[in-house]
Amino acid sequence: MVQEERGRGGIRERLDGLENTLEQLGRLDKKERKKKLKILKKVSNQKLRKNYVIVFLLKTNLQIDAKLAQIEDGTIYLDKERTYHVATPDSIWRYKKYPAIILKEWDLKPLTPYELYEETVQSQSLSHPQKFLIDVMMRAQLKKKGMKINMLWIILGIVGVVVIMALIGK
Repeated sequence: MVQEERGRGGIRERLDGLENTLEQLGRLDKKERKKKLKILKKVSNQKLRKNYVIVFLLKTNLQIDAKLAQIEDGTIYLDKERTYHVATPDSIWRYKKYPAIILKEWDLKPLTPYELYEETVQSQSLSHPQKFLIDVMMRAQLKKKGMKINMLWIILGIVGVVVIMALIGK
């Protein structure tokens, strides 16, 4: 038989307390999911017209910071880091409907989709061929199944002809 601990309440009371805390944590999770990126609240159409972009800064301590910065003369100045980075039109990505740039803290040039694509082509790690290879393998399996069925019909046909020949030949 289970004995209740004194001073902490009974097992039933403790279970009720745990259920309440789990319900509260569930409510907190739902509230947190609805929060947007704080930097998006600062972006307005006026700032977008003045060449502002969202900067995702990849830091050396494995953190990612989101900031709002203005492009002036093809460069972005980050106040906190006191560094200038190049900002070209081909380095601008889209985050939802906003222009964004992905910068590495240790590099002057931002990440561009073209350079990343070229790098993956050179390293031969593209994911596009996977779809093609999977389709080819699936078709080959279907053909093998089809051939098995065709072979079965051919064998049954031969056996049928032999049986008919044997019946007629008598």
